[in-house]
Amino acid sequence: MSQLAVVLHSSREDILLVPSTQGQAGTAALYIYSGEVSCNFSSQSGTDSTDQLIILIEPGITSTSQIVGGLNVNPPIPIVAPTSWNANDAFSVIAINSPELLLVTESAPPIVPGGVPGLYIAAQVTVQNGMLLNAQYQVSVRAT
Repeated sequence: MSQLAVVLHSSREDILLVPSTQGQAGTAALYIYSGEVSCNFSSQSGTDSTDQLIILIEPGITSTSQIVGGLNVNPPIPIVAPTSWNANDAFSVIAINSPELLLVTESAPPIVPGGVPGLYIAAQVTVQNGMLLNAQYQVSVRAT
């Protein structure tokens, strides 16, 4: 079952991109999202646990038409890294893999219970012999 992260702090930097003479139509912006989230992934000694971490980064984006190129053509790739963990022994493993952007709309079911429409980061988390407590993220999205 996916786990919705609790946002500890987040920020969005907006950079205005004006139309160019190279055929770019309309004005767009580059949104740079970053922050830290709290999560609770753990495994007992000698076992590993794999689950999905879900991070809501922008409830205001609810349509692929708001993202330049959509999410199918050269999608932005988020960076998600562990920042706080506990290790049970010398053989602990904490891994965050395959981060991607997901868009949840009004017509699509939420990806986690209680989820709201918006732009999310989803990543696979594997923990062996320890706990992942916090993670940081960053992603840049070009929007109209």
